[in-house]
Amino acid sequence: MTVTEAIELFQHEMINEIYNSSADDLSKDSLVEAVKEVAATVMSTYKAEKS
Repeated sequence: MTVTEAIELFQHEMINEIYNSSADDLSKDSLVEAVKEVAATVMSTYKAEKS
């Protein structure tokens, strides 16, 4: 598994956990956006350090 695949897997699994949680919809939306931001930041940092 590549680092990129691991980051994508993390994002996918975290979003699944959020959607399956008992949190209200507004909280779920906020959490999903936060996970996407974290994954994007990690991905861009990885790509920047790789080059």
